[in-house]
Amino acid sequence: MIREIRGTISSVDPLGAVINVSGWGVYVHLPSSELLTEGSEVHLKTFLSLKQDGVDLYGFFAEEELSFFELLLTVPNVGPKTALSIMRKGPRVALESAIASRDIDYLTRVAGLGKKAAEKIAVELSEKLGGHG
Repeated sequence: MIREIRGTISSVDPLGAVINVSGWGVYVHLPSSELLTEGSEVHLKTFLSLKQDGVDLYGFFAEEELSFFELLLTVPNVGPKTALSIMRKGPRVALESAIASRDIDYLTRVAGLGKKAAEKIAVELSEKLGGHG
């Protein structure tokens, strides 16, 4: 399991970046690439996803982001792309708070989830994030 990556940013796009690690150009999917600059050094926490059709690497700037991503993956039918999509919609702290308090309105309005998906995530994760219910 690749748990972190450190290297020079070769290129950046809205969904991720290519990180040069000892001559290897590794594409990393990111919740946000706005703070990255080509040519600069970066150190990311990572999650490696092995699928039938390939391998994807997801990167995060902080351990808390990675932990939230992995928590989202514990919900049935939430895969890495869905989890990352949710994280791109709002600040992690606000998303965690909305899930913990089962704020379905926030999750549907801001995170762009359907009502059933928002309810499922809230029910599955609210207690793990400090909610009661």
